[in-house]
Amino acid sequence: MALLYTMNDEQWNMLIQDVADHFDEVTISRGFQYYKLERVEGLTMSAPQCVESIVHGNEEYDVEMNLDFFSTSQCSCPVVDCCKHMVALLLSYAAAQERPVNMLVNAKSITAIQPKHASNNIVYLNKSVHPSAKKSELEAFMREQVARLPLMNVNEWHELFELCVSQLPQDIRSFQYTEQALNLIMQLKPTLSNDIEHIYMLNVHLFVLYKLIHKRLHHTDYYYNHSGDSSLTELLETIETYYSNGESIAFNPDYQNLLQQTLAYIRERMLREASDKHYFIDIYYSFWHYWICPIVRDYRPYSEELLKLEQAAAGVGSALSQFHYLMAQARMNFYMAKDEETWLLLKDAKHCATIPANMSMYYLYYLSHQQQWARLLEWLTALPSLYRSYRRDYLNKYMEFWELVMNHLPEAEKSMWDTLIVMLPYTRGIYEEKLLQHARYKQWMDYHLSIGSDPAEFRVTELAPLDKFAPEALLPFYHQAVERYVMIKNRDGYKAAVKLLKRLAKIYRKLKREERWEQFLGAFVARHSRLRALQEELRKGKLLQ
Repeated sequence: MALLYTMNDEQWNMLIQDVADHFDEVTISRGFQYYKLERVEGLTMSAPQCVESIVHGNEEYDVEMNLDFFSTSQCSCPVVDCCKHMVALLLSYAAAQERPVNMLVNAKSITAIQPKHASNNIVYLNKSVHPSAKKSELEAFMREQVARLPLMNVNEWHELFELCVSQLPQDIRSFQYTEQALNLIMQLKPTLSNDIEHIYMLNVHLFVLYKLIHKRLHHTDYYYNHSGDSSLTELLETIETYYSNGESIAFNPDYQNLLQQTLAYIRERMLREASDKHYFIDIYYSFWHYWICPIVRDYRPYSEELLKLEQAAAGVGSALSQFHYLMAQARMNFYMAKDEETWLLLKDAKHCATIPANMSMYYLYYLSHQQQWARLLEWLTALPSLYRSYRRDYLNKYMEFWELVMNHLPEAEKSMWDTLIVMLPYTRGIYEEKLLQHARYKQWMDYHLSIGSDPAEFRVTELAPLDKFAPEALLPFYHQAVERYVMIKNRDGYKAAVKLLKRLAKIYRKLKREERWEQFLGAFVARHSRLRALQEELRKGKLLQ
């Protein structure tokens, strides 16, 4: 739509800053949803700074925005302060001005990431510091900020961290960088309440982790990269500890803003992370597992997170990791019990990169913990199509969940066998073990006959259950192998054949079918009477007089 007044670049930048200053992320998310649903009608401008429209919500609301003084803007809805209807209007206004809507949607992250320039100074924490400032001047400036630290938001914390490490040499090894960066930041930490300190320290380690990953990506020295693995591991373990030891923080409404700001930081880093790296997506998952899921009473936080992911992805642009974006969406859909949508997202993600088994195993752990047995059965059946390969250790855990489900849903056994067969040959070992555990001896033998297994591949103890409980199942196995050994037509083959013939004799005696054995042996000897070496081996084995 054409508007009477056009916005210049300076006004556009100011609008981005005003949106970041006056609206929280939840309000921006809801306003973005209204904008996408085209609920803004009759957008007009009565003056360069005045924009009006009607926004359709539960009712029709009249919205008037003063672009110079946001505090004087008005909406006829019940919300007293800045509301989602105002955001929807501003997004429509940006679109009408042919400005990128996603920049307004991501105003908070944009204003947090991009420094403001004033001549040659860099702005940190709303104060300017010249890049060439002496170390003493930087330290004095940072000390001034320490008193404000309890009142800062998470983005301001990270600005302070950046300033703390700005004079560290870039060519030091990772373990040295990690130790020195943590020490520099901790030197400025004031006394904080326990819960705020917990969130603060989590952010300290998130920041150092990101800096370390960034250094590794731009460093080619083998020793640096090799030693960097232990530093990364220690940081990740520490971050996990902050999650597991701070679960009570999630229940305190006083810290929700700090938690949401921390989540926004993690989300941004996760969506920019290379598909073959999983540092920040694991941290993102843990944040939800420890600090959000335990307090959720409905699906609203998950649906809102999907919207935030969409907004953040738009802001990331070409740097977006499609794999992590899909995996994050899948997790939110899973929490909303939208399993079909989750499987589709996981299948799309599989085309971008290999899904680590521990990521997919989480769904099984979660459902078993929630005792959602029917849903767990559906997931056990669906998961195999998501793998490109199967590691034995994860397959063992996978089978433990099958046993758990069958304890509660005995009818699930048929699905287990069907799934194991679909996963062959990867599940061969497990399939064989399960067949023996469940006394499916004939099925076990039919499988080995179909793939041409050799009795010599098995230890006597492995065949002991069949020998004890289903000896007749071994007859075709040994008979088939005897004929294969004879067809080799050498001394070793004949010896192997005789060895199996002696086992066959024992089985026929156990089954009290000696007459059948004598008939078979007589026909066998006659059929191969021209094989003199075989006849010799039969005599040595005392099968012939």
